[in-house]
Amino acid sequence: MSEQLMWKTLRPLIASLDPVRIEVKFSEGVPDVNYSVGWVELKYVGSWDLMKSGDRPRIAHFTEEQRQWLRRRWLAKGLAWLLIRSADDEWFLFDGGTAGLLVGLAPLHDLRTRCAAHWRGLPVPSELCEWLTGRPGDWADNLKMARLWANLDSFTADRNLRLPVGTVLRIEQGNQELYKQFEGQLRELYSQR
Repeated sequence: MSEQLMWKTLRPLIASLDPVRIEVKFSEGVPDVNYSVGWVELKYVGSWDLMKSGDRPRIAHFTEEQRQWLRRRWLAKGLAWLLIRSADDEWFLFDGGTAGLLVGLAPLHDLRTRCAAHWRGLPVPSELCEWLTGRPGDWADNLKMARLWANLDSFTADRNLRLPVGTVLRIEQGNQELYKQFEGQLRELYSQR
């Protein structure tokens, strides 16, 4: 299957959001789909069931430009998502911040716990549309932060990564400089694995 076929499957699921397939040749990193209030990058991968939990899934054609575009748009409070469909017909939705930081770099078990939403088989259209129209700063952003921090202790325990008291609050309040520092630490740790 290709991203083109993935689009044909996705389009009727989010038809109420007026989705349009975008092919931009003059600017790198722009996602595949624009809809009424945001953007979605589509990626199709092989079977994740054949991977070990600690393996890093390779996402073909997920470029650094796409990664940065999604992350930058998310940090600017825009709606930008990465939607991955596996050959096993699993669908994973990642917010742009998480996609830009972890997808393709983190082990499979981390990705499964850090995705915003996950479906086995076709996503439920109403659920998918609700996620895609969530506003950063509302429940979607809060859920993203909750998932990040819920796993932080286990993530940092065996890596000796220590965060100063108050880090969570400052990041949630939009301190992008601190977020960038934290992002750099995470990328460095994952690249050492």
